[in-house]
Amino acid sequence: MKLSELTGIEQTLSSGLRLLALPQPAVHRAVVHAQIRVGSRFESPSDNGVSHFLEHVLYRGTKEFPSAHELAREIERWGGSLDAATAADAGTLSLTAPPENLERLIPIFAEVFQRPILQGLDIERGIVREELLEGLDEAGASIDADDLIRECSFEGHGLGQPIAGTLTQLETFDRPKLFTHHARHYTAVNSVLVASGNLDAERILAALSANFDGLPEGAPTLVQAPAAQQQARFSFVRNSGSQTQLRIAFRAPGWDSADEAAMEVLARLMDDGMSTRLYRRLCDELGLCYEVSGGYEVYTDAGLLELHAETSHENALRVLGEIFNLVRDLRDRGPEASELQAVLQRYRWQAEGMLDDPYVIADFAADALQGERPWSIAHQVERLAGVTQERLRNVAERWLTAANLSVVLVGAPSRADARAAEQLLQRFA
Repeated sequence: MKLSELTGIEQTLSSGLRLLALPQPAVHRAVVHAQIRVGSRFESPSDNGVSHFLEHVLYRGTKEFPSAHELAREIERWGGSLDAATAADAGTLSLTAPPENLERLIPIFAEVFQRPILQGLDIERGIVREELLEGLDEAGASIDADDLIRECSFEGHGLGQPIAGTLTQLETFDRPKLFTHHARHYTAVNSVLVASGNLDAERILAALSANFDGLPEGAPTLVQAPAAQQQARFSFVRNSGSQTQLRIAFRAPGWDSADEAAMEVLARLMDDGMSTRLYRRLCDELGLCYEVSGGYEVYTDAGLLELHAETSHENALRVLGEIFNLVRDLRDRGPEASELQAVLQRYRWQAEGMLDDPYVIADFAADALQGERPWSIAHQVERLAGVTQERLRNVAERWLTAANLSVVLVGAPSRADARAAEQLLQRFA
């Protein structure tokens, strides 16, 4: 199958729930993937983490299978598996199964989505508590660099809240609060369902329609866009671990911006493998890091270009300076034509590789459908292919500025180096 051959059938139920089926005859699995407009962005400080905790509790049973074990055993006896995740602005539930058993398992998946019994809260609370403790130091302060950079970049906005919440809020989540949150967000207008893989599109759409027909319409979850950042921000958290974690982030455009495609290419020019700029300079040439990474996290109305590195405490200042130099060079000079061509070709090959994984296809399509964008992967490939060197320079000049920059250091560099890092940030231009 080629990218252009991936076609689908869309359907919208009377409740407003949107369905999409994408047959992939050559694969050996099938997936139903639900995306819900839920997450830390839609929470207040008083209930931060409730979306993540609800996601955990959903799979603790239904009326017919009233425990986590019974539910998992029934799904797995037919070769299936359930998965779930919560992000800042979306939650996902998915069912993966052998093609011949997907239709059989859809009623159970629908029951989990629509009518969970939400039992075993104290058990699941213990699991989530352990998850939260991984990001705290001995005094209970956050040392999770990924949470800290979002908090720094989206100061005072829901996108800056930790996805999993806090230990304090975790203790407040009871069944009435969870049922209220579920009723508010797990509705037809806030959800989309995508089926992909080796499946009969019309049969699966009929099964989904029959089992989700009673989902309440609900009201759209509306939020305000984060305010524009006005100046550089810096956060230093002292931690005695073996390395310093660096997070460098630039506020970036959202899906609703004409700059989105160019920003995606800029992120890939910085990090899209070991031959691109970030790894080549910091690892191959200088040997300062074991691994580095970068990426573009994009929401409907905002985004974040992030660069990550871990290094010894004594090298933290040098690594930060080198990353700033890489960003300036890309912004001020732009990429070589051959460099841009290589990144775009690599993206095309990666997109073609998605055709081997029905889960990745379903996740991509659900995200696009939820955002009212074309779900065609071929369309996204062509959008990026149209990005020119001149366009990249214009977008980089607009976004890769000190006013959009935030830096977080978590570690134990010397006090002099920590002060110098903040000064380096303030001089970024």
